[in-house]
Amino acid sequence: MEFETRQRVTPNINLSALIDVAFILVIFIVLIANFNRIGELDVALPESDAEGEVDPKALMISIPTQGAVKIQDKLIPLEQVRTELSRLQVRFDKVLIMADQEASVQRAVQILSDAQAIGFKSVSIATENAGQAVP
Repeated sequence: MEFETRQRVTPNINLSALIDVAFILVIFIVLIANFNRIGELDVALPESDAEGEVDPKALMISIPTQGAVKIQDKLIPLEQVRTELSRLQVRFDKVLIMADQEASVQRAVQILSDAQAIGFKSVSIATENAGQAVP
């Protein structure tokens, strides 16, 4: 009696799908590494060589590193700055912002946009001359 013998089939593993997945993972890791580096960029704030006088009729806003914003020597929480600006807009037509060098740029931008939205004619930022303090 003769038995039928099975032929052995050698297994074939298709690696193209595995290579595609590995390549996509490498691209993803490289992109994430670049985004983390972008988040850590240092911003150098500029200095000015321009000389000019501070307008005594301007509304003075001081932005410290942390805490409340000082508007005309009165401490105002950041959430109430827009309300205070709209109240003072009747008396002043110009705004002068003096920000601490370590202060968040976002705070200054928010106050700039609030002053512009309320309708102040001129919004300026005080800068420090090399070797001199802001008046």
